[in-house]
Amino acid sequence: MSRHPNPIDPKGSLRKQFAYTLRFFRMAHDPSLSQDALAKELYLTRGTIQAVEACSQAPDMGLAIALDGFFGTGELFQGLVHHMQREHLSEWLQEYLSLEAEALQVRTVHSYVIPGLFQTVDYMRALMKDARHPDIEKGIAQRVARQAIVTREENPPLFWVVLDEAVLLRLVGGRAVMHAQLGHLLDLMELPNVSIQVVEMSAGEYGQVGSFIHLDLPGRQVAYTEAAAGGRLLQEPREVSELHVWHDRIRLKALNEKATRDLIIRRRESVT
Repeated sequence: MSRHPNPIDPKGSLRKQFAYTLRFFRMAHDPSLSQDALAKELYLTRGTIQAVEACSQAPDMGLAIALDGFFGTGELFQGLVHHMQREHLSEWLQEYLSLEAEALQVRTVHSYVIPGLFQTVDYMRALMKDARHPDIEKGIAQRVARQAIVTREENPPLFWVVLDEAVLLRLVGGRAVMHAQLGHLLDLMELPNVSIQVVEMSAGEYGQVGSFIHLDLPGRQVAYTEAAAGGRLLQEPREVSELHVWHDRIRLKALNEKATRDLIIRRRESVT
């Protein structure tokens, strides 16, 4: 007896809408057409369709084009992917985290808080407590594990970090926590693969675009933008390139590394 597939709620997100639409057309085309059989028809790796229908793998434009061609659906699947890639979802963070460890270079701009990879445990705890994180200790353990890429011995990524001065002025966790956090930034600046620069308040406007991360990966580039209700992983080359340019333009407004170090030292002394 064949097993009924797990139901998909198309109202949950555009990714779920894509999965629902894919299953609908697969079953309408031929009720006996299995997920692996469709993958074979499209010259895809076995299990690809199963993963997309289970929403454990994000569909890309290549898959959408293949599905539109196979089912004769014009640009239906392509349109779903286009809009899905612009949707803010918590799932995008997991996609980003799966890529982070592969990065060759990390370019980031942060306007509100210290980036997660550079946070102390007490700083993390203060942020997570304020955000009412459902499991603070688990969240801290996961973030600390991610931080291993900063100091790993074999090919650590190059980090090009730009911070708004407001990040240094915000007393996250109180004076003692912030004092230790600023000291940690100074220690990280001693690493050969870490560059930190600060944009002073006096620099004026610089096209504030919030916080984002740009990753250079082997063979491609992606970017991640943060948002309160869920971030967004950018994979379209034009959009990713635009954030690369934004990063470089903002760096032009920033202090050099020596001046940044001096500023952090002064700020650290002021919260003693």
